[in-house]
Amino acid sequence: MNGEPGAGSCSPLERFGADLRAYRMEAGLSQARIGERLGCSQDLVSQIELAKRRPSRDYAERLDQIFGLSAKSHFVALYRLMLSPDGGPRYHLAWVEEIEPRAGVLRTWDPLLAPGLLQVESYARYIFRRAPMITAAELDRRLVSRIRRKLVLDRQNPPFTLWALLDEGILHRPVGDPKTMCEQLDYLLETAERPNAAIQVVPLTAGCTPGLMSQFAIAELLPGGQPDTVYAESAAEGLVTTDEDIVTQVRGRYDAIRADAHSQQASLILIKDARDRWKRQI
Repeated sequence: MNGEPGAGSCSPLERFGADLRAYRMEAGLSQARIGERLGCSQDLVSQIELAKRRPSRDYAERLDQIFGLSAKSHFVALYRLMLSPDGGPRYHLAWVEEIEPRAGVLRTWDPLLAPGLLQVESYARYIFRRAPMITAAELDRRLVSRIRRKLVLDRQNPPFTLWALLDEGILHRPVGDPKTMCEQLDYLLETAERPNAAIQVVPLTAGCTPGLMSQFAIAELLPGGQPDTVYAESAAEGLVTTDEDIVTQVRGRYDAIRADAHSQQASLILIKDARDRWKRQI
């Protein structure tokens, strides 16, 4: 094949899907035929090409064999990149690559920092720069991955809705300089003006709200028989699961936290007031 199919700024998952389609079409093979040779369904091949499902290492190895690419391990190399394209743990990558882009409704709770999905570049850069032993190249990879996540907010077909709960301390905790904080809070205000997004702040007076121990998110996936999925993270470990008991437990915790939150209108006033205080420090 001439050139590099699928090259560009896309994620490893998107690159894998684009390259599979390009090599498949050049070879004159249908998705059904590829599925037969991989031992999977045509639907799974389609989902991989659309970057909606992550392929297994076995599939990557077989594709290299099918297209005569074993010598340079083209698809295996892309598979390896999927495991840590931004230096993050696998459970986080599974969420941002496979679950978040397929969500119809996403409910998030963040007690310490602005949600990753809503972080501006300067805010995210400051956070990533404080990671132990991080290199400039890894920092850039993490930033690209973080900023790319915002694309889900603009998805219209099928639609996407975000419900974000934030602890009030996030508005006052300095991350970077006052200019960075102004940029971050301005973006929260801008996002809250979208018809498909709502942001509510849990006041400090709520005390020990049920979610202070960790951040989490609940994804209601698009129609098609896919179960709701939970993402939860602490300093030591993380979890992505569709277990019904865990999803029910986390949903109950989310509802309890939201009961302590200000209305969106009152929340936006708090965010604006905090933004103005940071602005006076510039």
